Amino acid sequence: MVAAFGHQYSVQTVQKAIQQSIDSGSSLRGVENNLKWEASAEEVKTPCFSSVRSWLGRIGLYELQRAKEYRSDWVFIIDLTVELGKQKCLVVLGVSQ
Repeated sequence: MVAAFGHQYSVQTVQKAIQQSIDSGSSLRGVENNLKWEASAEEVKTPCFSSVRSWLGRIGLYELQRAKEYRSDWVFIIDLTVELGKQKCLVVLGVSQ
């Protein structure tokens, strides 16, 4: 497979990693291990968990920056309870009523 422009992994590999993480709820290290297991027979280089995290972050940034549909019935849910060591994450979820 040919690598995506500016990347060392193919588009199929990136898509598979992202889908495993989002659709099945696998951890980033779990996605890394699944890809290694699938590619073990082919001896293909597989991405590490930090690459998958970077790809997911790019998708999240795109979703935040793209134009949103105008609605007058938004309900916002705000949560500041997610902690990872000393870092905290503010989550703002907007859903239509």
